[in-house]
Amino acid sequence: LSRALLAGGMGAIEITLRTPAAMDAIAAVRQELPQMLVAAGTVTTPEELDKVVAAGVSLALSPGATDRLLAAAAEAPLQFIPGVASASDVMRAVDYGVTVCKLFPATVLGGQAILKALAGTFPEMRFCPTGGLSPDNFRDFLALPNVVCFGG
Repeated sequence: LSRALLAGGMGAIEITLRTPAAMDAIAAVRQELPQMLVAAGTVTTPEELDKVVAAGVSLALSPGATDRLLAAAAEAPLQFIPGVASASDVMRAVDYGVTVCKLFPATVLGGQAILKALAGTFPEMRFCPTGGLSPDNFRDFLALPNVVCFGG
């Protein structure tokens, strides 16, 4: 799948830590396709963050964020994108130096409307919406100035 995505022009892939095979998959893609950016997704604990750092991942995403995870990520040698669902979540992420947040689950939370609302209060914050994006709506999300990427 990674080879097909790369051949189709996708230079990045997120492999989520939802199965026991995730770390092996991350290692295999990094070894076989060094030109591909491999991100670790569904990182929910500092211990998982340590594992993906040890695997050489340079980008990790989480569906949410605890203070413990944000503190560990602030010290980790990678880009960390925590999940947010509210203005309070964004404020907590800002406290830890985060500049890009994952809006999850994006469409359930209001989709483009919440991203537009957050833009006014947090003009410097950028977002990666995930959850409910599809071939029918992802371009509308990407058209927003505070959206830098999406997951789907």
